[in-house]
Amino acid sequence: MNRNPKGPPDGFVPVGRVGKAHGLKGGFRLQADGLNVERLAPGDPVWLDGLGEAVIETLEPRASFAVVQVDRVRDADHARMLLHHSVYAVVADEDVQPDPEGMPVILNGQPFGEIVRLLGSDASPLVEVDTETVGRILVPAVAPYVHWRPDGLHLEDPPEGLLPS
Repeated sequence: MNRNPKGPPDGFVPVGRVGKAHGLKGGFRLQADGLNVERLAPGDPVWLDGLGEAVIETLEPRASFAVVQVDRVRDADHARMLLHHSVYAVVADEDVQPDPEGMPVILNGQPFGEIVRLLGSDASPLVEVDTETVGRILVPAVAPYVHWRPDGLHLEDPPEGLLPS
């Protein structure tokens, strides 16, 4: 196992950063940067700045992050020491999602606008959308009517009052 603190081994690409510690046993939030975290799995190797190579023991995907436990972090203090450090993994190119900025927003099958940026917290992520009719608005990034697809962000039958008329 590579424990070289100078950089990840060949083939590892940046997939995100370490977020807040989670639990007492060294779990942490993985704030993924354009990666579908469901493509990672227990047993997969990762490389963390400040730690080196480790193996994912558990991974629980959440709305905008995943809770990860690796074999070389055993308590919350160690996880807190890694806060904001980069995480690398071996992933296929098709597993890396494009930056959402500039992606089209489609409302009930019709063009509606373009994503300006992502805002909010892990608990309540928001998308700022520049619409073609009413200017900039905020919509939830995670909701039953929000669907992220390769061709853009689809809003399907959003609740009344969410969008200006």
